[in-house]
Amino acid sequence: MFHERGDGPAARRGASRTPVPPPRTERGRRTRSRILEAAEEVFYRDGFHRASIVDITRGAGVGQGTFYLYFPSKEALFVELVRQMGHEMRRRLKDATSAVRECEFVDHAEFKSWYEQLAEGYVAGIRDAMKAGEFRELDAETVAYCLMGMGDFLGMRLVVWDGQRKVPPQAVDTAMEVALHGLLRQATGSGAPGLLDSTGRGTLDSDKT
Repeated sequence: MFHERGDGPAARRGASRTPVPPPRTERGRRTRSRILEAAEEVFYRDGFHRASIVDITRGAGVGQGTFYLYFPSKEALFVELVRQMGHEMRRRLKDATSAVRECEFVDHAEFKSWYEQLAEGYVAGIRDAMKAGEFRELDAETVAYCLMGMGDFLGMRLVVWDGQRKVPPQAVDTAMEVALHGLLRQATGSGAPGLLDSTGRGTLDSDKT
């Protein structure tokens, strides 16, 4: 899957995601911001794989040549967009988390409503992924609250309690690994004890008859 040689596909993908240094001029910063704003709309509308640089540059009002002055590839643009959204989300999360925690004791109905509305977006996205065959068929609402719980407590632990401005990459990678692959090792052969079978169900010794 991975190539040890520096010129392998993995190395080329890594290079294509290396961001270009931020522009030094105000005009350049405005152009870069327009590209990011247009990209957010296109990625939201079309998804990453179907999104095109042509649509992004058209939305930003710049040429494709200008695009490559700021981003070496669509992948690099996407990574930068996620990074920026993460910074903004962490800033808002710290303020919002404190307010929501206090709301629990001031107006419990509003506190409950806040989480229910948050869950609706999760549930919709999870159901869409299930229909597309990207996720296994599970109870979408339960999955939504599991993911929300992970995000809520990680945010509280790292942002609110520790006051970190940047969540450690290891924490993000671990959360994504648990969310996407669970805790059990993936089975390399059928019926391996303690692993996941092809349906995603556990194949523990206690399940055998």
